[in-house]
Amino acid sequence: MEHKHNSNIGKRLLALLLFIVTIPLVIVGVVFLGIIYVLTTVLPSPVERIIYKKSEFYKELKAKYTLGITRNFAFKSYKYVKQNENLELVVQDEGYYYYKTNNSILVIPYYPRYEYENREWMISMDEGKSKLRVADLKGTFAPLIKENIDELDLKLLVKEKFFKEHHLLLAKDDPVFVFYKNEKDFASIKI
Repeated sequence: MEHKHNSNIGKRLLALLLFIVTIPLVIVGVVFLGIIYVLTTVLPSPVERIIYKKSEFYKELKAKYTLGITRNFAFKSYKYVKQNENLELVVQDEGYYYYKTNNSILVIPYYPRYEYENREWMISMDEGKSKLRVADLKGTFAPLIKENIDELDLKLLVKEKFFKEHHLLLAKDDPVFVFYKNEKDFASIKI
């Protein structure tokens, strides 16, 4: 009986010791994450806001400031879009943006996978997940776009890396896709 009692005391002491050692590690981890958050988000915010307020993007589009906007693709591509007389960036109140030409709407969908099945393009977020027909995207984007989308062609701005190698040649021949490598390409996109 005495041996069982000593065993329980030993387990409790071990648990207490483990607790005493673990709590400081958890506190140090939380403090470390807090410091990282402050250094990467809170401190750059005023500087970013100043950069944003001085930018052509803000002066011309008057888009509302949001944290991280200077790292946003629309912000980064804007100066190149301005160089292209055929392309216009449209920013809406909700922070959604798209590109426009005389007869087309160009969007960058957040679908990293494109596949060609049964003679039509399908897009999906992940392999094995539900797929959406590219032809149905116009209906998906219609509520987000303040244009009469029925009168415009919908084009997808995409990168080559989103296609399987054997589908890439088909995609390059399809007028629904407009390829770009980085935001600098927006200076020369022709539709």
